[in-house]
Amino acid sequence: MARSVLQRSRKSEFWRERLSEELSELLLTRPIDIVDAMEINDGGTTYVHLQDAKGKDLLVCVSDSLDSTIPSGTVFLGGRYPTDAAARLPRSQPEARAAVATLEAAIRDTFPSELKEKLKQPEASFAQVYLDAYSLNHSNPESKEDWWRVFAFQAWLLVSEQSKFDIYNPEKSLEPDWYADFEQQREEHLERIQRQRAADERFAACYPEEARPLLTIESGESDFDQHGRRLAAAVGDPVRLAEISSRAFGTLQNSWSYVTARDRIAIQAARRVSAEEFIEALHQLQDDDTALLGAARMFYDLHYWQALSREEWEQWAPPITEALMQHGDSDNIRVAVRMLGRTEFAGATLLLRRIARGEFGDEEEVRREWDDEPGINEAAYLALATKGDQGVRAEIEAALSKATVKQNVDALQEALDLLGDTN
Repeated sequence: MARSVLQRSRKSEFWRERLSEELSELLLTRPIDIVDAMEINDGGTTYVHLQDAKGKDLLVCVSDSLDSTIPSGTVFLGGRYPTDAAARLPRSQPEARAAVATLEAAIRDTFPSELKEKLKQPEASFAQVYLDAYSLNHSNPESKEDWWRVFAFQAWLLVSEQSKFDIYNPEKSLEPDWYADFEQQREEHLERIQRQRAADERFAACYPEEARPLLTIESGESDFDQHGRRLAAAVGDPVRLAEISSRAFGTLQNSWSYVTARDRIAIQAARRVSAEEFIEALHQLQDDDTALLGAARMFYDLHYWQALSREEWEQWAPPITEALMQHGDSDNIRVAVRMLGRTEFAGATLLLRRIARGEFGDEEEVRREWDDEPGINEAAYLALATKGDQGVRAEIEAALSKATVKQNVDALQEALDLLGDTN
C-alpha cells in the first residue's frame, strides 16, 4: 500500500512546481491551517476545511462513495459534502489543480521544522516524508489536529495522481455525463432539508420565544430530563405547557418511535403536566385538529389515558382518536389501537369497532415486504377479539374471506381463534 502511495506521489510531484502559481488562483496566503476535516460514513468521502493566513476559508470535498452517482476522486469546492447547496465542481482544470495544491500545502504547513527541512532536499517526496513521519493511517493520532491531518492526507491521496478533473462550467459547455442525475438528486435532498427546516420552525414556534433555545442540547449531552425541567420552568404555567406541547407535537408527521434530541426534551417537559392540567388544556384545544393530533401523543404515547377518570376518558378519547385516525401516522394509530385493546371502558370497544369498520376511512392495502404488522382495521379486530367481543365475529369472518395480505390473514385468523368455537 505504501509503495503504491509513493508511486502516485512521484507522478504528482509537479504540484510542487506549480504550487505558488496555482495558489494564487484561489487567492490563499500561506501558512494555511487545517481547521476541520472528517471522513463521511458513506464509503469514504472526505472534506477538509482550510483557512489561510488572512482568514480566507476554503472547503475541499473529495468523493469516494462506492454507491454514488459521483465518480471516486471527484473534487468539490465550497461545501462539506457534494449535496451541500454551496458545493460545486471546479470551473476549470487550473482551479482544480489549485485546490489540490492548496490541500498539499496545508498538510505541509502542519509539518514540524525538521520535516520541512527534509522537503527541501532535491529528491524528497512529499508522500515519503509524510509516511516516514506518520504512516499511512497514523494509527494513533494524539489530537484533533492529528486526525485532521490524517483525513486531509486521505483526501489528497484520492486526487494526487489525477491530471484531469471533472469540471462544471456551463458557459464553456463543460459538464460531466453524470452531473445531471447528481444535480437532480441534490435538488431533492435540498428540498427535503428545507421541508425539515420549515417543520422544525413550526415546532419551535409553538413555544415562547425565550424558551426556544432550551429545545436544543449540546452534542454529547444526554440529560434530557434536566433539559425538560428547564423548558417546563421557562413556560411556567403547566396548563399552558400542556397546550403548547400538544400544538408542537401536532406539527410532527413521523412515527412516535422516531425521536430527536429536541423531541426528547419536549417530551420530558410535557411529563411535568398532571392529568388534571392536561384535561384543562384540552378544553382550549378541542376545536383544533392539529392540536388534538398532538394531544393524541400525550394521551396514548405518554400514557395519560391511564390517569383519567372514566368520565374524562369517555369525553376526550373519541375526539383525540378521531384526530389521530384522520391525520396521524399509521404506526401511531397502531399504538392507539393496542392501548384501546387494554382499556376496559365501554367507549374503547366502540372506538375499536369504528376503526375496524373503516368509519374513519379505509386503509390502503399496501404493505412493505419488511413490514410484518397487520393493517389498522385488522389490528382493531384483533384487539376486539382480545377483549372477547363476540359481536364482531361475523365481521371478522367476512374480512378474512376477502383478505389477501398475509399479515392481515394471520391477524384475522388469530382473532377468530381468540373468540373460540361457539358451536
